[in-house]
Amino acid sequence: MTSKSEKERCTNARTNALNGHQVNLPDYEGTPPLPLEVDDEYITAESTLPQPQSRQSFMSGFIAISRVFQVLSQAIMRQRTLQMNPTAGPDRNTLLEWIGETTEELRGIMENLPPLLRHDYSAGDGEIHSIYATQQANIHITALCVELYLVSL
Repeated sequence: MTSKSEKERCTNARTNALNGHQVNLPDYEGTPPLPLEVDDEYITAESTLPQPQSRQSFMSGFIAISRVFQVLSQAIMRQRTLQMNPTAGPDRNTLLEWIGETTEELRGIMENLPPLLRHDYSAGDGEIHSIYATQQANIHITALCVELYLVSL
């Protein structure tokens, strides 16, 4: 449960955003669960059928980039907290340790991508391969941006 002052601070932060101020909202509710890695044709009104192992789900790319954005969200929260009150933040060694752990988390996400989304996979011709190639590019470019953001902390 949040205290009244925390709720007021969040309300003020939202209002101050209208004036161009940064918003640093705490995540009281956590993050929503990621969707199932199942394509629409395997979801019925009664149940969800398993995705065939021989067919990569289109949701795989969405789930992968969502995980990358969760890492970015942690980094942004860390940076905004440090900007708002640098003396209350962790010492240099603790921050460097967190950056290292978070970078490893990001690399773990990238290492565990399905084959069709890995950087060394060469997509063939056709609409389906084009979809995976687009997802692949988005995931890898975003991950590189997140890694750059972490290094700049």
